[in-house]
This record gives sequence, C-alpha cells and structure tokens, in this order.
Amino acid sequence: MGADQIAFAVAVAFLVWWMAGAQYNRRRLAHVAQLIGRSIRPLGRGAAMRPLGNSAFRVDLEQPAAGLGAFTLVCLLEPRDFPLAWLWMRLRGHRDRLVIKATFDRPPAETLQLQGEEAARRFHLPGLAVVNLQSYEPHLHLTVNLTRTRDLDEAGQIQRTVDLVRRLAGPGGQTPGSTSSFPSPGSGTSPPPRQHP
Repeated sequence: MGADQIAFAVAVAFLVWWMAGAQYNRRRLAHVAQLIGRSIRPLGRGAAMRPLGNSAFRVDLEQPAAGLGAFTLVCLLEPRDFPLAWLWMRLRGHRDRLVIKATFDRPPAETLQLQGEEAARRFHLPGLAVVNLQSYEPHLHLTVNLTRTRDLDEAGQIQRTVDLVRRLAGPGGQTPGSTSSFPSPGSGTSPPPRQHP
C-alpha cells in the first residue's frame, strides 16, 4: 500500500470517527439536557439553555430561588468527534461533566475546598470532583463527572447535585461538613430548559 493510499485511509477513518462522534454527542447533549430540565426546577424559574458548540451547553436561571443570587451550569462532553483530543482527555481522566457556579444571597458561614474522592465521600455524591465553597462570588463552584454506579444512575446523580446546591445555599442549610445521606432522587417531570432562538 502506497503512501497516498495510507493517507487516504487515515483521512476516511478520521472522517467516519468525526461523524459518529458528532452524532453521538448530539444525542448525548439532548439526553443530559432533559435530565437537567427534570431536576433543576427547585433552584428557580426561567431556566434558559444556550448551546456552546457541538459538545457543550450552558444553563442560566433568570429567577433563582430563595437563597440563590445567581446560578450557572455548564455541561461539557468529551470531544468524541476529535479522536486525538478525546484520547488525550481520557488519559487525563476527563469525562462528561457538569460545572456549576452559584452565588448565594449571603456568603457561606464556612469555606471549604475539596477534590476527588474526598469530595465524593464527604457529600455522598459519586463523581463529585471539585467543591469550592468560598466567601467571595461565586460562592460555590462544583465539578461533577457524570457517571453511573450500581446504586445510582445519571438522573439520580444530577438530582443529588441539585440537592447539594440547595443545601449549601438555602437558609438553615446543613454545613459543608455534614455527612448525612441525601433523600432519594425525586421523580419530577418538569420540562427541559428552553432554548433561545
């Protein structure tokens, strides 16, 4: 096989990968957006979704619930349409993830910085990778790797993440050091965030 044939075969392989990865991520984005739409209502009204390319979207709340001054969620998928970037991120431990930033009505009484397994254990939330609770805005920064476990699917994981934000922001909420268990994920059927035209 000559060099031209090898180059052509590689190009075709990359094109097929790109098409398959892009299609998968489109379906994946729609699925995750639906799960978020079913869980996010307790945090406020007017959830508006903005696509950020083919592998990400952002959700902002226009009318945050009591305890919240502002709330932003960004969903970042693995770049499955670019094989080299996907492999690099996989090797670095990156997965599909949610990044949440929230400003509270008042600064938290305590600050906290946890990462990795310590964060996941503290809040009983598999996939929780970063928790920064700080006295300045945004008061809360969370990163959650979307994952499935034997006892918890993605819908339950997202619901627990919303519950955690409510606990940390709400008046009289539990302190960051609390290790009490979360309630079972709810079964709300609110519609997914609306998209801007």
